Amino acid sequence: MDTLTASDRVHALIGEVKAGVARVQGSEDWKRWLDMCSRFWRYSFCNQMLIAIQQPAATQVAGFNTWKKLGRWVRNGEQGIRILAPLVSKVEDLATGTKEPRVVGFKSVCVFDAAQTDGEALELLREFFKNSKPL
Repeated sequence: MDTLTASDRVHALIGEVKAGVARVQGSEDWKRWLDMCSRFWRYSFCNQMLIAIQQPAATQVAGFNTWKKLGRWVRNGEQGIRILAPLVSKVEDLATGTKEPRVVGFKSVCVFDAAQTDGEALELLREFFKNSKPL
């Protein structure tokens, strides 16, 4: 059973990002980092770093339900890659009185690499990943 609070998970992930940035110093590390960025350009720097630290060979990642919608399923027993997802809430702008969506925090969520899934052919999913929204 996981005894960490949501805040503890977020702080732990931020710590991993800081440690990962400190490790990217040598030219080979830098090349591997740029390769990772090219595969995950839709993700924030922080989430790219978290993916690289936890699953360096990852190629395409998505959440459990997204894989289901794409006709693939996460294999039983696979460990997720933890990233940070924004918490968006409508916040009132005091100057105008209108409510606007704003990022008010972050939560830890799991994504899974394509290699952790079975189902529809991955070639058919390239267009989805090419056009998906950034996280």
